Order: sequence, then structure tokens, then C-alpha cells
Amino acid sequence: MIGARKEPIVTLKVTSCNSFLSHGLISCLIIVSGYSQSVYAYTAENIVNRLKPSNKLHVQGGRVKSSAIYPGAQAALWIRERVRGSRFIRLRSRYRTNFYLHIQRGRLQVGAINPQWKSAMWLLQRVPGTSYVRIQNRRQPYKYIHIEKGRVQASQIRPDWKSAMWTFKRIGGVGRSWSSVVRETRAGSRRTKKTTKLIVPVKPIPKGVHVEILQATYGSNCKVPVGNVTKKVQARCNGLVNCGYRVNPGVLGDPARGCRKDFLVIYRCGKGKPKKRAYLSPDASGKGIDLICFKN
Repeated sequence: MIGARKEPIVTLKVTSCNSFLSHGLISCLIIVSGYSQSVYAYTAENIVNRLKPSNKLHVQGGRVKSSAIYPGAQAALWIRERVRGSRFIRLRSRYRTNFYLHIQRGRLQVGAINPQWKSAMWLLQRVPGTSYVRIQNRRQPYKYIHIEKGRVQASQIRPDWKSAMWTFKRIGGVGRSWSSVVRETRAGSRRTKKTTKLIVPVKPIPKGVHVEILQATYGSNCKVPVGNVTKKVQARCNGLVNCGYRVNPGVLGDPARGCRKDFLVIYRCGKGKPKKRAYLSPDASGKGIDLICFKN
């Protein structure tokens, strides 16, 4: 990755960029210090409303909102993830990696999802004669995301509502999605500081990388059967790139009454990948655990 090299960076020039928005990718040819390299990055975008162009969808505070937010806010960055073999996408927060837009409980929410949830899949419908789209839910196709009543929600709309029309804006194309990096360089015996625009991409998720639960045990320290909650954790996490799982006795049950139980998960990040281990010590009840296969 550019920026990991120790040599001073003298020049940086973007010679060409091609966008593949249907896949959320940008391909750029970069010339740095006399050599070229292709960089692929998932596109981080703002989702901006037509009725109120200052409004962006964001997750500041942990809930999905549509309002004005300071420029460059990470909480207002979204990544489109294509649902394999379909026209649908998932909308994932870049700020909170495990958070997706969904309507699993009826209303529009953001949070961790089951990969099978059609409530977390969306179709972008082009508004004829404009550059805007409507965002339609797969599970309940009559529901569209809008701000007609001020707050953001998903419900039935009228075709003329500009509040239900959105545009996806990359952060200034390529340039403004980079970080400004202060790098110390040496020129002979003279030491200088140089501010250079470097690509800090949202890394592409490698093909086949996803959580695959092999074994999950709630209460292994209490002599319960190994893998006693495997199927329940699989239903929640299998297929996601990363999974945040909260230990809920109401869902998992109480396999050893009176014993303070730990929580152990053995998983891998795709076929043929090495096994990983995630562990919560007693008392694990109510605590959260992160199963990570990809880091931005």
C-alpha cells in the first residue's frame, strides 16, 4: 500500500481514474517518485437529499439521521455493497463498520444485520430525467427512504416527493477522499517537513472473505456440550464481512444454571482460511464480541 514505503515521496501525480460505481470501486493509476501503481478502493460516499441538499444520511450518535453535518464527517460516509447475484445493494456505514441500514423491525434503523435479511437490501431506482435515485427496500417494496416529515424514515411515498430522492456523492471524486499526511523527509543533510496528498483508500474486500462460524459454545467453563449455540451464532453471523455479536441469554438460553458462563467462538474468514478464536471470560452475559475478517 502506498505510504508504507520508507523512501521520501518527491512527487505524486494521478494520471487516470476510472469509476465503477455499480461495484463501489475506483481504479486510479498513480505515479509516485517515478513508479506507477494501480490502486483499487471501495468508494466512500455521502447520501444527499434532493429536497434539502444540506442534509446527509449519517449515524452520528449511533442512530440513522438526515441532517446537516460538518464537512468530512466520517459518520456521513457510506459504502455500497453489492448483494451477490442480484440487483440489490447493502448500505454500510464506513464510520461504524458493522452498521447497515435496514427495516427488520419495521422502522428504518442502522445496526448489525443477518446476511439473509432482505430488509437490509435496497434497490436504487433512477428518477427519470434527473441524476437522483429513490432507495427502495427489497423486503417491503412499498417502502422508500425519505424525509417528508422532517426525520428520516422508510414508508410509502408519492412519486413527486423530492424528499424521497437522493444522490450519492463521492467525496470530491478522488482527491478529497485522501488524507493529508505530514511526512518527514530528508534532502541530503537537511531535514524538512512536507505535506503530501497520499491515497488512504477504503480497501476493497477480497473475494470470498466473510465470517464462517465453525463452533460456538456458551458456558464451556461449566462443562456444557461443546458447540451448544453454534447454529444460533451461525444464523446471526455467517456471510457477513465482520460480525459484532452480543451474548443474550434470552436467545441462547441458560445451559448451566447458577454457573457464570464464558463464551467461545471458533471461526474462519472463508474456505481454506486459518481458524480464529474469539473469547469472552465469565460472566459473558450481556457483553459483546467482535468477529473480524476485514479492517478498513
